[in-house]
Amino acid sequence: MVDAVELAIMTDVDMHEGGCWTWNKPSECNVIQMLAALIGRELPEGRKKLYRMPECTMAKVCVNPQHVGTLEEFEEAVRRWKAW
Repeated sequence: MVDAVELAIMTDVDMHEGGCWTWNKPSECNVIQMLAALIGRELPEGRKKLYRMPECTMAKVCVNPQHVGTLEEFEEAVRRWKAW
């Protein structure tokens, strides 16, 4: 069940065709990390570099936590993308 905070956050996300999300207001926090926690997607802690997955069409404006990952996840996604 979605609580009031989750609902308020999700109303600030615009979902686009292709799975990309954009954040429609200024933010002082890491929006991708916040959304990842909200949807249960574990991302690396600290300053570990995240890579944009090849299926992401909006690049840096996309805040969908499922469109970023570690180097290993990125390399696997590229292999799947090329095989497709």
